[in-house]
Amino acid sequence: MWDAVAAISGLVSAVVVIVACVYAANQLRETREARALSSLLSIHQEYQAPALRRTRRLIRDSRLDVTSIQDEERHGLDDLLQKLELVAFLSSRKLVQLEDVVALFPSIPLIVSEIRPYIDQRRLTNPTYAEHTLTLASKYP
Repeated sequence: MWDAVAAISGLVSAVVVIVACVYAANQLRETREARALSSLLSIHQEYQAPALRRTRRLIRDSRLDVTSIQDEERHGLDDLLQKLELVAFLSSRKLVQLEDVVALFPSIPLIVSEIRPYIDQRRLTNPTYAEHTLTLASKYP
């Protein structure tokens, strides 16, 4: 009889440990997802800053000549590309969903196609420049 009680007690203990492990794993996953989404939203807030909005508008309206870019415009463009590279990195590591990135940053393919000569020029001295951004732009629907 005591053997049966010990077996049941061991089984109950094992089930409790398994449930606790599953719960802990879910909490870790949700925390990681929340942190990544928070990072994405923070980048989006910076992306909406007036200086970057101006740079995006110049790109969108094809008024930014990336072959003879001025220092102020270069700074804005580099800042924009840095933000996009962070977003693309989070996406490449599957820390954020592509659907979320597309919803928050719908113009990435347009931006990349308009400034591709600038990216190509920078890649001559830094082959990995905007690497994640180029990959992300190619994944857009």
